[in-house]
Amino acid sequence: FSRTAVNDQADARTTVATRVAAVISGVTLLFLTGLYRSLPNAALAAIVMVAVANLVNWREAVHLWHADRRDLALMAVTFAATLFVGIEEGIVVGVLASLAALVYENSRPHVAVCGRIPGSQTWLNVRHHPEAEVVDGVVVFRIDSGLTFANAEFVRERVQLLAVTHPKPRDLV
Repeated sequence: FSRTAVNDQADARTTVATRVAAVISGVTLLFLTGLYRSLPNAALAAIVMVAVANLVNWREAVHLWHADRRDLALMAVTFAATLFVGIEEGIVVGVLASLAALVYENSRPHVAVCGRIPGSQTWLNVRHHPEAEVVDGVVVFRIDSGLTFANAEFVRERVQLLAVTHPKPRDLV
C-alpha cells in the first residue's frame, strides 16, 4: 500500500518503477537495516502515513456527503473493512455491500401516481407537480424500474394501497 503511494507521488507509470523499487528495497534490507534498527516504530509509522495520506481522497467523501449518502456509507464500510481487516477482504466487503444495496434498491423502486399537465400530453408525479390533473376514476401509476421478481411484491402492495386510497378507481394504467 505504501509503495503504491510512493509510486503515485513519483508519477510512476510503468512496471520499471516497481522493479527499481524492489531493487532499492532489497539493497536497503541487505546493507542498511542497521541504520533503521534504532528508529522508533512511531517514526516509521509516520513515514508510512505521510506516504499513504495522498491515496485517501477526502474530496470524494465530501462530494458524496452532498450528492449520495448511500454511496458515502458504502465507501465508509469499504474503507473501514480495508483498514481493520485487510485490503483483499475490504474489497470483498465493499463489493458485497454494494451488491446488497443494489438488490435492496431494485426491490423497492420509486413509484408515483401521475396526473396530466393541463394543455399538454405530459404526465408527471402529482406529489411533485400539484398542477397535474388526476382523471376521475383513472389512476395512472408509474414504476421507475423494470418489473422483476425482486420488486413484484412491493409493486403489488403499492397497487393494492392505491385501490384503497383513491376513491372508486375504475381503471389502472
